[in-house]
Amino acid sequence: MAVTPAMFYSVSDKKFTEENIGTQGFFLYDHTLLYGTGHYGITPRFGTYNLKTRQRHILGDGHIESLSPNKKNVLISRDPNRSYFYKELIVFDIEEQSEKRIGTGRDACFWGDSKVVFFVHPSRNKMYAYSLESNTTEEVELPGTILTTPTIAPGDRGILLRLESPNDNDRSGTIYLLNDDGIAKLTQ
Repeated sequence: MAVTPAMFYSVSDKKFTEENIGTQGFFLYDHTLLYGTGHYGITPRFGTYNLKTRQRHILGDGHIESLSPNKKNVLISRDPNRSYFYKELIVFDIEEQSEKRIGTGRDACFWGDSKVVFFVHPSRNKMYAYSLESNTTEEVELPGTILTTPTIAPGDRGILLRLESPNDNDRSGTIYLLNDDGIAKLTQ
C-alpha cells in the first residue's frame, strides 16, 4: 500500500493523522513505514518510521522506486549526475541492510520477489530483467514502446505495461501483462 505524502490513515485509530514523514512511503508491517525524503538540491534518503513511537531510522541514500511483494527488498535509484536515463539501480535488503547494484536505467520495478525490470531508453521496445537469484540480466523484447512506468500487477501476477505500438490505430497505448508465461494484451 502506498502512502500519500505527509499523510496516512490509521485504521486502528480510525482517524486521519498528519506526519511529516517525507515524499513517499510504503507500509512494511504493523505500524512501520518505509519512507523516502529529498528533493532537488538535497540528498534523497530512505528509512523506516514507526507510527506508534514516531522513531525514524535512516537506512541509506537514494530514491525509493519500488518495494518487493514480500517486503524484504526495496529498489532504490541514485542519480549522481542528474541523468534521467542512467540512474544507478540498487536493491537494498531491508533485513540484512545490505545493497546490490544491478545496473543503470530508468522506470524500474520488481517482477515478483526475485526479479527487477527496467528500461534504458523510453523509445525502444526492449526491457531488461535482472534476476536476484542468478545475478544475470536478460533482454525482453516488447510489442511496442513504453508510455508509463511499469507497475506490479496485484497478487504477484506479473508486470503491467502501457505500450504504444505502431499498429495501434489511435496510438493511445495498450495495457499488457508480462509474466513468466509471456506477454498478453489486456486492453485495446
